[in-house]
Amino acid sequence: MTISTSSNTQIRVNPGDWKHNKFDLPYMGKYQVGCFTLGYEFMIQYMHLVHRIPTNIDNASCNMTNENAVMYMQQCDIIDNRILSQMREMVKKPKNGFSVFRRNNVITQICIDTNHE
Repeated sequence: MTISTSSNTQIRVNPGDWKHNKFDLPYMGKYQVGCFTLGYEFMIQYMHLVHRIPTNIDNASCNMTNENAVMYMQQCDIIDNRILSQMREMVKKPKNGFSVFRRNNVITQICIDTNHE
């Protein structure tokens, strides 16, 4: 499945898509999942959909960006290593009922999949 909005095309992530083509690539940080990077928007959506954390960010009124919101949740231990590991697992093998999307090599979105078996 592909979601296309003008010039921004998002592609559904399938199990195994995260694996590197090369075996010698080093670990590149806590937001890496193989060849993908977890995007802040995905992280916010994940916390809302999976953990039911209210994540309404009114950018205009409080100057809060998705990056700032993620950093805040990490500083308050709302997003900890266990949650980051769960996010990486969701990208590696999306659970039934969820679809994960990417734009290039950035994981950008998670949605509830109403068409799952």
